Formats: sequence, C-alpha cells, structure tokens
Amino acid sequence: MGGIFIADLIDTTCTSTMLKSCYNFFNKSTNRKENILELLNKVLETTNLKAQGTEIIDVPNPRDLIKNHGSATPSKLEELKNILYKEYSQHKLFKKLAGKNTPLVKNIIGAHSEILIKQASAGKNAYYLPKTNKILINAREMGYFGFHEIGHALNRNANKFAKHLQNLRLPCQALAILITMIALSTNKTPDNGQQTPMQKTKNFIKENIGKLTALSFIPIITEEAIATIKSDKIIRNILSTKELKKVRKLNTIALSTYVGSAIFSGVSANIGNRVRDYIFDRTNNKSLKHKVKKQNDWR
Repeated sequence: MGGIFIADLIDTTCTSTMLKSCYNFFNKSTNRKENILELLNKVLETTNLKAQGTEIIDVPNPRDLIKNHGSATPSKLEELKNILYKEYSQHKLFKKLAGKNTPLVKNIIGAHSEILIKQASAGKNAYYLPKTNKILINAREMGYFGFHEIGHALNRNANKFAKHLQNLRLPCQALAILITMIALSTNKTPDNGQQTPMQKTKNFIKENIGKLTALSFIPIITEEAIATIKSDKIIRNILSTKELKKVRKLNTIALSTYVGSAIFSGVSANIGNRVRDYIFDRTNNKSLKHKVKKQNDWR
C-alpha cells in the first residue's frame, strides 16, 4: 500500500513541477480581472455538477493553512486532512487493509495527504477527489487548471466509462508496482519445455517489464484525455480567445506529463531489471568460481 502512494507521489511531484512552471508563464501573459473561483463555481452550476454535490475547496497559501479561527473551529489544514482521509478510506483496497491494521493505514494516508495539501497550497497542483466529489485547488495560484478538474468531475458524475477508468487509477498503480516486484525477484530460467505456467508467466513479465509498466498507465491517460476534452468544451464560450489558447496549451502539457510518466516508469523499470540481473549474474559467477577453486584446493 505504501508503494502505491510512493508511485503516486513520484508521479504527482514530477507533474507538479512542470505544471507550476507552465502556469507561472501563463499568468504573466494573461490579465483576468474576474475572480476565477467565482467563474469555476458558475461552471459547476451550468454543468449541473453543483446539484450532484461537486464542491470546490479553495486551498489557501501555506501560511494561512494553519490559522485557527476559534477553539471550536478546526484549521483549514485539519479540514483538508479529514477530507483526504475520508477520500482514501472509502476505497475498497484501503477498507480491507484498515480492518487488519487501522493505525498503519491512518499513518500512511495522513503522510500522503500532507504532501498533497502542501502541493495544492503552494499552487503546484490541483486535484479532483472522486469518492468525496471535491476539487482541491489554490484558485489564486492555479485557477485555470480548475476547468480540467471539472472535466474529471464530469467524468465521475456523467460518464460511466470514464468513472470506471477513475476507479482503476489506484489498482493500475498497484499493478505497476506488483509486476516490477515480480520482475526484480525473478531469475530468468531457460524454456526447456518443462516450465510450469507460473514460471512462464514470471519470465514473460521479466522479459517485458518496461512495456507492461508503461501499458499499466493506459486507463489513467485515457481518463485524463477525456477530462481534457470535456474541459475544452467548457471553456469555449466563457474565456477570451487569448485565454482559450493558453488554457488549451496548459491542458495539453498536463496530459503530456502523464504520457511522459508512463514512458519514464517503463524505462526505469527496464533499467532496474537489467541492473538487478547484472549484479545477480556477477555475484553468482563469483560464487561459482569460489566453489570451483575450493574443490580444486581439496584435490
């Protein structure tokens, strides 16, 4: 479970860095006087998402996160932690694990949530939480990405196929980690016609680890593409021509980061597998030479 979160965090961190750089460039070249958060909320109403419970949570800047407005009122940080815990704890995978070790699950979700909150607060990324139907975004720093997140909300609430793809996000990340672990823990054996089905499966995974890891991203990339298309339809009639071009470029770049993550993960898994085999072969050869030498010495 921790591995799934680590994979998600690596992907999120790489994506965040690129998106923040692109958005800073975009903000300098666009002067919008209208409050972007108000515009996003209007879109929720016109798309009927507000009636279906979709809510935009405006994540404040880091220094305002921990402000407490009274002893009975939790800080925004605590509010966001509760939202994210509710989000992840509703997932089937974590429900099963929580029954076995609730404190561990809470700690892992808590650590993961803090990182996501910091990234959203710093304006490095925005998130749609499908289980709780909420959008987390620092509207002042990254407001224009809100349209893409609304695209994800439309996928969840108005598109059964895209909703199924969203549900596959964590399982796909888990699958990528699982097949990588299988490849790294498997010693390739020659096919002499006596291999068991399990050995054949492990060999196939080991030989194709790069491709399989990259392919595990297909449901994620497909759902992101659908959200991008829906976002494009939303912004056509509400943004100026200049803004429209910029937002489309941002959405294209955002989608390309997922494609890049798939390629990077596939290449990394393949390289890791090759390095592991090289070290294993070298160690095995040394051990074999040592045994031969020992046998010769006895003679």
